[in-house]
Amino acid sequence: MQHSYIKIAGVFVITLMISQLALAKAAGTVTFKTGNVTITHADNTVTPAAKNAELNAGDTVETKDGRVQLSLIDGGKVSLQPNTIYKINKYEFSGKEDGTEYAFTELIKGGLRTVSGLVGHKNRDRYQLKTTAATIGIRGTEFTVNFNDNVLLMTTNHGSVDVCNQAGCLNATTGQSIKVVGGGAPKSSKVGAQAAAAAPSAKAVFAAGDLIDVAALAPAVLPASGTVVSLAIPTGGGTVFNEVFTGDLAYDASNNVTQASSLGKTIKPLNFPSTNFSDGIMTWGQAGAGTSYNGSSIDRLVYIAGAPANPTNLAKLTGTVTYVAFGSSAPFLVSGSSVNTLGPANAVIGTIAINFDKYTYTYNTQIPTTDNGTFNLDGNGGLNATGALAATGTVTNTGTACATGCSGAFGGNLIQGTLFGANGERVGLQYGIDVRSLNGQVYGNAVFR
Repeated sequence: MQHSYIKIAGVFVITLMISQLALAKAAGTVTFKTGNVTITHADNTVTPAAKNAELNAGDTVETKDGRVQLSLIDGGKVSLQPNTIYKINKYEFSGKEDGTEYAFTELIKGGLRTVSGLVGHKNRDRYQLKTTAATIGIRGTEFTVNFNDNVLLMTTNHGSVDVCNQAGCLNATTGQSIKVVGGGAPKSSKVGAQAAAAAPSAKAVFAAGDLIDVAALAPAVLPASGTVVSLAIPTGGGTVFNEVFTGDLAYDASNNVTQASSLGKTIKPLNFPSTNFSDGIMTWGQAGAGTSYNGSSIDRLVYIAGAPANPTNLAKLTGTVTYVAFGSSAPFLVSGSSVNTLGPANAVIGTIAINFDKYTYTYNTQIPTTDNGTFNLDGNGGLNATGALAATGTVTNTGTACATGCSGAFGGNLIQGTLFGANGERVGLQYGIDVRSLNGQVYGNAVFR
C-alpha cells in the first residue's frame, strides 16, 4: 500500500494509516445541521446528526443533501458542504500541545472549509487532512477544499498550506490555490476551491463560512424598505458614524442598492455591484470612495438592509432559535485617517442563539483576516421588543493582534444590529473591535439565518 506524505518546514513525515477499529475518543460536537446528515460510527452503526451530538475518533460524517458544522476539541471549526463524506480518523488533544495531540482526518469526497484549532501550531506533523489524491498539512490556518472525481482543489484563506503526494509537494499561502489530478504532482491553480457547492435543489441553502455565488441568487423580490445598519467613515477624518434607522431603498437595473434614505439622511450612491449581495429577504455589502453620507463624502461604508421584523410576530415566538452566519462584508481597519481592507467578504463564521421566552441571546462569531489571524467574539445581551440588539463581550485572536488587548468599539459594545423579516427570519449585525496593537478599530457586518 502506498503512503502519502507531507513536507512541513523541510521535514518529511509518513502518513499514519489509522485502523477503523480504533477506540472511540471524543473529538468534538455538531454545532449546526440542516438536511439528512448522518454519522457512521467505528462499529458501523449509523445515527442521524443532531446539534450537540458528540463526535468520536472513527466517526464518518455524510451530509447527503444537507450541511453541517463541526466544533473540534482543540477549537477547530469545519463546515461541510452537501454531498460530502468526512472521516475523523484520530483526534486527540489534552488541552495543550505536549506531543500527544493528533488531528488526522480524511475527506473522502465533497467539500469543506476549515479554521484549524491548536493542533499543528507547534508540532506540524500532528495535523493532516487526507484524500486519495494528496495529503494536506498546515500550521494554524484556514483553507477550503473540494475533492470530487479524484480531483483535489485547495485554496488557502489564511496562513500556509502544504499539499503533498508521492509525486511532490507544493505550498500555498494566503489567496493561493493548488490543484491535484489523480496521482499527479500538485500544481498551482488560478481557479480557487469553492466554499459553497451547487445547491441540491432550486432553493439556495447557506452555511456559516460559505462563499456566496451572487449571480446564482437572483432574488425575484428585493426589500423596498427596511432597516439599514451602516458604518460611515468621512474621508480623512477617521470618525466612525454608526446608524440604525428605517428607510427607503433604491435599486438599479441590476438589483444593486443605489440609495438608502430616512428622516433627511441619505446614503448614495451605493453603486458598487461587486460588493452588493442579497438573499431575497435582505441585502448587504459595502461601498467605497465616491459614496456620499448625508451630504458628506466618505471613504468606506458597510450596510445591511431588509424588511424590519414585526414586533407582534416576534412576541409569538417561543423557545431558543439559533441563527447561523451565511454572509458578511469584508472586515476593514480604521487607523487614523487610513482605511484598509483586512480580509474577504462572506467569510464570517458564527451563531446567535436567541431565547424568545426571555428575550436574551448569546453570540459567537469568528472574523478571519488575511494577515492578522481570526478575531473570535463571544458575548450575550438582551433583545428589545422590536428586535434590536447590542452587546459587550470578549475578544480573542488566533494571531497576535489582541496581545495588548482588544475591546468593543461601539462605546464598549462589540456588536449592534437588529432582526429582519416579518417573523425575524434573519439577524443583521455590525461589529466594532478596538485593536490596540493595530492602533485602530476593525469594523464590518454579518448576516445570520
